[in-house]
Amino acid sequence: MIYSLGDYSLKISSVTLEDDATFQCQVGALDNVPGIRSQNARLTVRVRPDDPVIVLGNLVPYHHHLNNNNLQQQEVQLLSTTAGNKIELTCESHGGRPAAELSWINSRNRVVKKGITTKITTMNDGKRFNTALKWTFEPTKSDHQKRLYCRSSHPTFASSSPYASINSSMTTPTAAIMLEVKYAPEVKLEVSRIVVAHNNNNNGNTLPSQPLSVFGVSNLHGRVGDTIRFRCMADGNPGKNSMIYEWLRNNEVIIGDHGNELVIDNVDKSFNGAEIQCKVSNPVGTGQSSITLNIAYGPSFSPTIEYVYGANPGDTVRLACPVDGNPAPEITWIKVGTSSVMSTGPKLTIRNVQEENVGEYLCRVSVKGFQEISAIIYLRIN
Repeated sequence: MIYSLGDYSLKISSVTLEDDATFQCQVGALDNVPGIRSQNARLTVRVRPDDPVIVLGNLVPYHHHLNNNNLQQQEVQLLSTTAGNKIELTCESHGGRPAAELSWINSRNRVVKKGITTKITTMNDGKRFNTALKWTFEPTKSDHQKRLYCRSSHPTFASSSPYASINSSMTTPTAAIMLEVKYAPEVKLEVSRIVVAHNNNNNGNTLPSQPLSVFGVSNLHGRVGDTIRFRCMADGNPGKNSMIYEWLRNNEVIIGDHGNELVIDNVDKSFNGAEIQCKVSNPVGTGQSSITLNIAYGPSFSPTIEYVYGANPGDTVRLACPVDGNPAPEITWIKVGTSSVMSTGPKLTIRNVQEENVGEYLCRVSVKGFQEISAIIYLRIN
């Protein structure tokens, strides 16, 4: 107590929690003078809470330290989990008066609102509090090797606090945890072609890998005789050393140790429309990607082609030129001995057949980039 004549001020040094109370100045009664009491003066003692800690049974120490100006230097813990598995992270801060306010900060540096549960309990002294903040969520691939923070807020952390404080500090205590998220491979399949030269000047030598455009058709992957290379790119955790690759053609396994690359030499037209699939597995699961091949090949006649047709006078007859090729063949019909195109397409229709219609008809077939073929079909009167 500090006092001088008429001044009986109270000064409390080294404030403790026991000083949290209501004080009153009293003057005792004298002869013919009643005693007096001052108004109540309330001293509220704020107690700095313990720094936050992250509680989880299977945490593995990860020896890394934060050196951010806003964070105390501390060890970051590592949590190993699997994408899609629900986990609970609990952050605790003990002994604050009032209770510490905790918040979770996600990997995008945003305060988490969803999946949060707060629990505040009173300590045995009836004046201090423990705070527990639980965050329930399902980590994703994007959370791998990302830090999550638990940040504590309290009046004792502010330099302008008007309250008496014990162990006050200017820092903002923060606990951190780093996630190691395991996830099944995500697979992307790329295809490129190694061109085999098809003219007489280069004797079939291979040329550098070319983009996926053949004869100006952008959706083709190659042509017969080419070498096609497939690359299977997979992103997963565990990564490369834990991944197993499997290649399939139309759901049938392609035998061989191909790894992440498959090379098919001298493709033939049987590969057109074939589905090439890459499956990649790691201890978490399996991912896959596939591509349906579009292989260019030259025209050829179907074995069902008929070279002679007979018709009665006045009949309608349809001459057919069944062919195969990719891209779709262009077909033109010309009557032998003339130069004008009678029709285009796989069939030539002749109505009201007469004697002058008898003769040979040329079916000419072309596929861009390949040699043209033709067949002569004869029409006679029965």
